[in-house]
Amino acid sequence: MELIEFFRQSERKAKNILGFRSVSPTETNRITYNSLNRVDAYAHVVGLLKPEQTILDLLRTKPPFRRMLDIGVGGGRTTKYFAEITEEYVGIDYSEKMIKVCREKFQKHPKISFAAADARNLSIYAVNYFDFVLFSHGGLDAVEHEDRKRILHEIWRVTKKGGYFCFSTSNLDAMLQFCRIKLSKHPKVFARKLIRLLLIRLLNPQMWKYIRGKKIDLNHTMFIIGADDWGLKTYCITPEAQVKQLTDSGFENIRTYDLQGEEIMGLPNTTDVELYYLCNVGKRD
Repeated sequence: MELIEFFRQSERKAKNILGFRSVSPTETNRITYNSLNRVDAYAHVVGLLKPEQTILDLLRTKPPFRRMLDIGVGGGRTTKYFAEITEEYVGIDYSEKMIKVCREKFQKHPKISFAAADARNLSIYAVNYFDFVLFSHGGLDAVEHEDRKRILHEIWRVTKKGGYFCFSTSNLDAMLQFCRIKLSKHPKVFARKLIRLLLIRLLNPQMWKYIRGKKIDLNHTMFIIGADDWGLKTYCITPEAQVKQLTDSGFENIRTYDLQGEEIMGLPNTTDVELYYLCNVGKRD
């Protein structure tokens, strides 16, 4: 009975997601991030991930940062840590509910401010305004390809030449593991994995063409793997394509870090589903 109910719930969720096909993944993700459940969950998350701590320690050794922009700040998880290395910290999020949570948390900190803003349009900030821009944990993956390019351009525009940009993104090469199933001695466990695999197959037909060797050029895609009760569509990209995307957008000196906070030399060949990138703004025209 438990498995039957799980399947029914999963089937209903799949139908709801398929019903959103007329709405862009960027907008469906925005709806998810604005939900009260999501806001409440983010409000209680604390601490830095290992690669974030590694990058923070590295940046401490650099010249003082006058201004920092933290995009997709959520519930303010990264705020108190990164605000320490800058004279002025600005956190933004396209969820006004998230920003309200942040303002309540840090209202007594004069050098910390927050604003409701969309990373696709940072026109409220001048060219060369920030020394360092952080796009918090996986936030850049919440938008489609063209929106992503638009965001990278905006970040390049508001960051000083030589300034730093840090973000994380989902590794498409590693995400393929979600399209496979491992055998289990426990029938219930195996049944759940099988149902999950079928849902992933239903919701991500392009991934199955890729896995089966069909001739499609897939170096990035929006992928639904079950995050947030199947409510999020995640942008995934191969490491090679990510480096090219950054280079084409005007960034240089690109470094990559795995989930243990270790720097990966050369193009990553790792099973980590998420990678962190640190780079600089290159020459301007």
